[in-house]
Amino acid sequence: MGEDTLADLSWLVIDVLLPFYLFYTTSRNASIEALGQAPIVLVAGIFIPLISLLIAPLLYKPLRVPEKRKSVFSFCLLLANTAFLGIPICEALFGPTAAFYAVIYDFGLTIVGFSLGVWLLSGGKAGDWKSMLLNPLVISVLLGLIVATAGVEFPSWLTNPLSTVGQATLPIALLVAGAQIGNLRFQKSALTRDLAGVVVLRLVLVPLLMLGIFLISGPLNLPENVIIMEAGMPVAVSTTIMAKRYQADAQFTASATLFSTLLSMITLPLLAILVLSFH
Repeated sequence: MGEDTLADLSWLVIDVLLPFYLFYTTSRNASIEALGQAPIVLVAGIFIPLISLLIAPLLYKPLRVPEKRKSVFSFCLLLANTAFLGIPICEALFGPTAAFYAVIYDFGLTIVGFSLGVWLLSGGKAGDWKSMLLNPLVISVLLGLIVATAGVEFPSWLTNPLSTVGQATLPIALLVAGAQIGNLRFQKSALTRDLAGVVVLRLVLVPLLMLGIFLISGPLNLPENVIIMEAGMPVAVSTTIMAKRYQADAQFTASATLFSTLLSMITLPLLAILVLSFH
């Protein structure tokens, strides 16, 4: 896909299709029980990337991270593809309510990314809080929560088209995610130690750590399943976009995104099997 086509499809998914899908899914599946677990997922969405951000400086020396690359190294550990990949995968594995939890997790991640993450890349400047709070995905979930708590029943003439949009949304989101990876441009280089460190931490160590923590309290429940899967998502494509914007090492972020996404085709199914075995 060309850059213009991909940009239009990305806008269609983020600003049109996903909001409609999430509004419908939330309004139909946000039960009192689900709402009671939502704060836990939100805290996890904030806590996991925040801890990753705090751990990153401890790895600079062992992984020989160059000085100019330290900010993007930390940013790649922080920002995962919890929207384009995370939401469809969680919904496919665990059902519509899992998509609601995945959005809550993604919102927590966005809070850290738009604040500490952007501050890190820009050398001390604050993130764009207005665009974060006015995110169509967040607004659609909030509206869905209002409808769910009010007990509004949709008529069939509205339910059917919303359901159809929902069925189209997730495949298109995955298509856009794949096209974004396919359009990455970076110079061929050897797999460096710091790049390998990002991939292993993002795809293996962080989700397994969360799995171990949750298993201490007993069998996994639905919110914990979503948190573990979201914690194991590859590096987000937006890391490269933001690295370019703030004149950081965009070549490293593109390589980290590409390699982590390719390897996630192996690690995510294995992680899902592991999670489901403890369900």
